[in-house]
Amino acid sequence: MVTGGTDGIGLEICNQMAEMGFNICIVARDEKKLKQVTLGLQKRFKVQTKEIVCDLASVRSVHEYQLAVANKVAGLDISVVFINAGVSTPGTF
Repeated sequence: MVTGGTDGIGLEICNQMAEMGFNICIVARDEKKLKQVTLGLQKRFKVQTKEIVCDLASVRSVHEYQLAVANKVAGLDISVVFINAGVSTPGTF
């Protein structure tokens, strides 16, 4: 499972893991981009994918996380989790 897997480092992690034969579950906020990435992984590497649309910056509690992500991966055999999603708040230090 990769959070923030539709761009940059997260996307590269997805590509490398899929190339090794891992099925990929991506958590990302942009549904259109998420669909493009998972279809590309399926086509290129012949792996199974799961998409979870979630803006993790808006998740404020364990309960919200359970509803947004955890319940949707219940029952999956997840071997590796890459926590790659991030949020930035610009301002003075």
